[in-house]
Amino acid sequence: MRVISRLGNFVFSMGKDVWVWRCSADGQFKQGSLWGEMRTKVPRVPWAKWLWSNNNIPRHVFVTWLLFQDKLSTRNRVSRWGMQISTQCSFCSCLESQDHLFFACKFSARVWRMVLQNLGQYMSAGEWQHEKLWCVENLRGKPLKRRITRVALMSTIYNV
Repeated sequence: MRVISRLGNFVFSMGKDVWVWRCSADGQFKQGSLWGEMRTKVPRVPWAKWLWSNNNIPRHVFVTWLLFQDKLSTRNRVSRWGMQISTQCSFCSCLESQDHLFFACKFSARVWRMVLQNLGQYMSAGEWQHEKLWCVENLRGKPLKRRITRVALMSTIYNV
């Protein structure tokens, strides 16, 4: 009885107890509402929908996702973690960063030029931030050519 008196002004009734789930509008428990409460809410990125499409190869998607997040384990990045490794690019001996590996290296620039020409895109690859914007603007939607372009670009990213 002492515990109840310390709790404050509660109204006790003789009616039936009812469970109320406050995370949904109707008070009913739903797994989706629990997931919505538990997960961290972050704004959607504009490239998520086409990147995580069912038509893409999962390992290519994952590496492309790492690239979009600027989290690829390049030699330069790994060396900053304290590992004693060479930071030189395997292809040209320059500092291997994400931008260099995919766009500035002579080897990868040649690969990109061939891939883009085969896709009918006559442009040269530039800095990653510029290329990311190009992807967001040009790879949305379901037309076959866009799907093929997405798969080819992700495959190239994976294999470089």
